[in-house]
Amino acid sequence: MTAAQPSSTPQSAPPRRSVAVGRSPASEGAGGDGVAGEDIIDTA
Repeated sequence: MTAAQPSSTPQSAPPRRSVAVGRSPASEGAGGDGVAGEDIIDTA
């Protein structure tokens, strides 16, 4: 199960970025780092 978690992380990263761009383009414009913040917000 541990191996599945890391494998899902990279795969989920690309799709989430595309979704985040459509949801909050302004956040993306903030600068690369904004992408990580979006993931945290979605999780919360």
